[in-house]
Amino acid sequence: GFAQKFGPVLSYIRFARTPSELNQVRIDNQQADAMIGCDLVVSSSPKASRTFRQGHTRAVVNTTEMATADFVRFRDASLSANKRVTAIRDVTGPEGLSTVAANDLAEGLLGNTIYANVLMLGYAWQKGLVPVSSDALCRAIELNGVEVERNLRAFNWGRIAAADADFVSKLLSSPVATVTGIETLDEMIERRRAFLVDYQNSGLADRF
Repeated sequence: GFAQKFGPVLSYIRFARTPSELNQVRIDNQQADAMIGCDLVVSSSPKASRTFRQGHTRAVVNTTEMATADFVRFRDASLSANKRVTAIRDVTGPEGLSTVAANDLAEGLLGNTIYANVLMLGYAWQKGLVPVSSDALCRAIELNGVEVERNLRAFNWGRIAAADADFVSKLLSSPVATVTGIETLDEMIERRRAFLVDYQNSGLADRF
């Protein structure tokens, strides 16, 4: 999205049994074994695509369309999502590409799209793209110390979505409980005040 002002954001990750086996950080042209594409535009960008190898690279790609800076300058800008997915599939082959609307799943299952990337990690792990144990990845989430329970749930929902997409689809299509009560003005103010106290302090809440 707007964070791409200096070009696509890529993270090159290498795995080896010992540090001595790692001789560089970046992935050379046509040397990527796997790609976890959390953003469709970046996943299909020239910078990423040059690392793909025909019939070798496997990919998991988030198909949710997220606005880029082009939408600010051009009202009718298009991501050409289908063409981007097709371009990646042409390299990986049909068996080497898995697609998932991670943002939609994260919002539907966890109530916030912020968990989409961790959900993608779980999805990719279940598909065999991440050569690290699930225990190690879950421990890393715990050590990170941020929204641990929800991030663990996101990781596991990603695994479930990869293993049984129909189950997740049926779950999300089930009727959702709705709130019947109407929040009063005083209740709304108190809810927002409590949020601001938790976010920063009572001084911020008092100014609100």
